[in-house]
Amino acid sequence: MRKWVTQFQVTEYTTGETKTYMGEYIEAPSFNLAQQYCNKHKPYLKVIGELVAEIDLETGNRTDYDKANLN
Repeated sequence: MRKWVTQFQVTEYTTGETKTYMGEYIEAPSFNLAQQYCNKHKPYLKVIGELVAEIDLETGNRTDYDKANLN
C-alpha cells in the first residue's frame, strides 16, 4: 500500500504566527483516497505528497518505497 505524507498547521497563541508541522503517514491506494480518509477521520491533516524514501540518520540506511512491491 502506498504511503502519503501529511501536514497540519497551528497558530501560536502568543504571537499569532502560523506554524506548519509534519503529520502522520496515511496508507491508501491514491492521493485522493488518502485525503478523503483524512477529511473523514482526521480533518486537521492535509495530504501533501507520496512518501518515496526514508533515510535513517544513524545508520544511513535508505528505504525506497517507490521501488518496493506496493500491491
